[in-house]
Amino acid sequence: MIYPVTAEKPLVSIIIPTYNRAHLIGETLDSVLAQTYQNWECIVVDDWSTDNTDDVLAGYMAKDARFQYHHRPKGRLQGGNAARNYGFELSKGDYIAFLDSDDLFHKMALSIKIGLISVYKSDVVISQHTILLTELRIDEKRSPIIIENSTFDIGFILSRNTIITSDPLINRQLLETVRFDEHLKRFQDHEFFIRLFRQNLNLCLIQDKLYFHRPNNNSISAQTIAADKVMIDAQVAIHKQMTLFYQNERLVIMEYRRKARKMYKGLVKNGHIRRVLENFKFFKNNFNHTYIVFTLFFLANIIFKRGFDRMK
Repeated sequence: MIYPVTAEKPLVSIIIPTYNRAHLIGETLDSVLAQTYQNWECIVVDDWSTDNTDDVLAGYMAKDARFQYHHRPKGRLQGGNAARNYGFELSKGDYIAFLDSDDLFHKMALSIKIGLISVYKSDVVISQHTILLTELRIDEKRSPIIIENSTFDIGFILSRNTIITSDPLINRQLLETVRFDEHLKRFQDHEFFIRLFRQNLNLCLIQDKLYFHRPNNNSISAQTIAADKVMIDAQVAIHKQMTLFYQNERLVIMEYRRKARKMYKGLVKNGHIRRVLENFKFFKNNFNHTYIVFTLFFLANIIFKRGFDRMK
């Protein structure tokens, strides 16, 4: 569709948490400067970087007064979630956009979303993201999907779609009661959006890829990441939280059990036995077996690296 242009110009607060991204954040801030929608403020919250991020931001603040630079208060927990929450507390915008400090917005990201908000009275507009710069583009052939005056949490869980922090533009009022969990170190996007979508809201989904999510090119292998204790602890914590909250929603329970079994299978097949043992009761419960039966299956899985599907 041809996106609407609106005379309304509400203030948009762009909140960027950062840590040691001095070599990349300039490109991110340039994508903010390039926005065709001009009524924005950009709040960068530094998690106490040890590189020259201070110098880079000083240059941008001298160039444009809409940029702000703050450090996470020492009394707050470390990490991007606390930085995002603190940035929101400092913000004045009617709408909030989160942006990671190594990623990019399409130049029309804000103008398209504000235009849709004016037409559909949406509380949240969610676009798509891409890891290929060549795919950062507008798709005018497809109309938006509109969900009115409804919750979307269960639909989001069951869809298995990935929404990352920077995909949506969010009405400020929704964030007054829903913040990022500062204790959660991984998978905060998934957990945050479930709580956000529990509210009655007007939602607009578009297919345009308006956000470039830079692939992580560090040397840590996928297997190492999968076995990372922090990541596993986060997955287990979210699983327990969601299965308790949605204990009467059979399909949701089944979906989280599927996720737990998939995690178990990946750990065993890649030899990360210690991580399974650390969460033995959790995995046992998600296969719904007694300790004896699950232990026997576990030993068989270790030895033969197969038989996982028989445990369902």
